Amino acid sequence: MKKLYIRTEQFISDYWFFKNENTDASTVTNIKLIAMKKIYTLLIFIMLSSHTFAQKQHEKENKIMETYEESEVRLKEVYQSVSNIVDKENKKLLVESQRDWLKFRESECKFEAIEATSETEKAQIGKDCLFELNKRRIQDLMTSYIVIRLKQNPEQHNTLKPN
Repeated sequence: MKKLYIRTEQFISDYWFFKNENTDASTVTNIKLIAMKKIYTLLIFIMLSSHTFAQKQHEKENKIMETYEESEVRLKEVYQSVSNIVDKENKKLLVESQRDWLKFRESECKFEAIEATSETEKAQIGKDCLFELNKRRIQDLMTSYIVIRLKQNPEQHNTLKPN
């Protein structure tokens, strides 16, 4: 900190103020102190602003993470509900379909994140993409669940919600 103070003082002396014979030492010292206080205030403001921005960015990332995690849990629940009601023949197709979809989801989200300029941005775009694709898959599986249940028991059309 002392080096910064000395360099700042030298900068102020060399570039901002021109000493002349009419300026006394106390006036120059007071001007230097005022200028240095302003510079330090500006530096502190910049440091606090960047800290606040980083904090907000971290909170946003955590929100996306929670949302993605919740969608993963819901996806597993809905998939399990569908898996429980399909026959053996169709269960193989469901498993294959889910595996293929998971591969697609991973590659699609990697592709979507290629334009990111930082690792943080890449992770954020990736999580957001995973969340959106999970929502779509949940809707598709819920539709399949309803269709399968209707085929199995057409009278239950009012109680067709997966667990």
